[in-house]
Amino acid sequence: MYVCGATVQSAPHVGHIRSGVAFDVLARWLRNNGYEVTLVRNVTDIDDKILAKESVENRAWWAVAAHYEREFQNAYSILGCTPPTVEPRATGHITQMIELMQTLIARGMPMNQLVMFTLMFVRLLTTENFLDKKLMIYFQLETRKVNLVKKIHETSHYGNL
Repeated sequence: MYVCGATVQSAPHVGHIRSGVAFDVLARWLRNNGYEVTLVRNVTDIDDKILAKESVENRAWWAVAAHYEREFQNAYSILGCTPPTVEPRATGHITQMIELMQTLIARGMPMNQLVMFTLMFVRLLTTENFLDKKLMIYFQLETRKVNLVKKIHETSHYGNL
C-alpha cells in the first residue's frame, strides 16, 4: 500500500497526521484479516517551502527537512502508529523522477504543453470568475514548482532533461 506522506516543511498538525493515522488503521485491519501488507509512506524532503526555510532557520535545507521529519515521526509514534515498512525520501529518487520525466517526454508528453492544455481545459469548464481566479493561482503555484525542479536539476549533476 502506497501512502503519500508528509512534506516536511514545518511542525506537523492534526491535518497532516490524520492521513498517517487513517492508513495505519487500514493497514492494521488488513493484517488482522490475513493480508500481508507492505506499507510505503514517502517523505517529500525537498520543495520550495523547505528551501525558503533555509534562510529563516539559518541552517541547510536538508537539516530543516531532517528536523521536521523527526517531528513527524515523533507525532506518529505518540499516536501509536506502526512505522511504515519503507519510508523513501524524494531526494533519494531524483534520478528515477528525471528518468520518468524523460520517458513521458519521449512518449510525446512535454510537461509545459501538458500544464498549458490542462489550464486551458479547466478555464473552458470554469464560468465563475472567483473559481477561475482560484484555479489560476493553483496552476501558477504548480508551474512555480515545475520551474523549481528545473532549477534544482540544472544546478545538479544529473544533466539536462
